[in-house]
Amino acid sequence: MYIQYTMAQLYLPMDLEEEIPSHHLVRVVNTAVNRLDDAFFAAAYPGGGRDSYHKEKSKAWKSQDGKIENWNYDEEQDTWTCKAGRTLHFRYESKERTESGYEIRKRHYRSASCEDCPLKSSCTKVTGNREVTVSMEALRYRN
Repeated sequence: MYIQYTMAQLYLPMDLEEEIPSHHLVRVVNTAVNRLDDAFFAAAYPGGGRDSYHKEKSKAWKSQDGKIENWNYDEEQDTWTCKAGRTLHFRYESKERTESGYEIRKRHYRSASCEDCPLKSSCTKVTGNREVTVSMEALRYRN
């Protein structure tokens, strides 16, 4: 019943309904759902319900000193500034290829000095200076 998807699969029907048999259960469910009165749901969820959950927007996530998403990026200087005000400078860029063949560009940054930083223990476990690897494309999708 299950057909394995491949990257060579180029065919998609113009209308998926053409592929569903006329007596299939999904058609019964679809008809039943289409007959429901939306007013029932609007009354049950005034204002439209709740937003989807994004851990990056939670107070717990935002309070974590070591999360690069909580730092400031200076695009002009190509630097990151951590919550303690330390600047991480660009060092080099690397590329890696996923199993499916997608290429990910990663940028590597390092702080000049994390000595005597009051937030170091909550930011990193390394003994030296903080280093981060960032996929700028992934960060753009998150924001």
